[in-house]
Amino acid sequence: MSTLEEFSFVKNEEWLKPFLTKLKEHNNNKSTPLTFQDAIEFAIYNVDAVFRSCSCLLPSTSNNMWKVCVAKEYQNQNIDTNCRISKGFGNRYVPYMKKFNPKFREEKYKDVLLIAEQSYKYLYYCNEIETVLTTPSSDYTRFCTRTDTNMLDDIFILNFRFIQTQYGHSSVEAILITYNLNNHGLQYKT
Repeated sequence: MSTLEEFSFVKNEEWLKPFLTKLKEHNNNKSTPLTFQDAIEFAIYNVDAVFRSCSCLLPSTSNNMWKVCVAKEYQNQNIDTNCRISKGFGNRYVPYMKKFNPKFREEKYKDVLLIAEQSYKYLYYCNEIETVLTTPSSDYTRFCTRTDTNMLDDIFILNFRFIQTQYGHSSVEAILITYNLNNHGLQYKT
């Protein structure tokens, strides 16, 4: 999955927008702004929900193990003793003591599986997303190759920065508002 390109909010809208919408719904009663850490914890919770421990004798998976395994896949590293490839979960890297629960392939669990897959993608790209959003001084060099998608990403980032600074929204809320500009005539689709 990984490339040397900047993270594209336009190309990844299909999974990122629904993931962030679910995150916001999940934290609706929270009085503080949503953070990147909230998104990571929510993602790990969702991914972990479709797995079961391979043995009751093994300790439960720490949140850190999910991040370690996803990072190994992102960096295209070899599997070590802490991670394994899960055939049931699309050949993704998962903690060694976790096994995909096949009941989540049933139709009635399709929404749970979908948010788990979106959550895994968030874990996969979370460092890139945070880097793009927390380095505004690099915006002028970002997406410098002129393609339709890169120009749309430039516009997306400009709108995001405006919304975040003018209205004081958290990054998560500002991303969602920027995506929702699409519903008001500004199209980010290529």
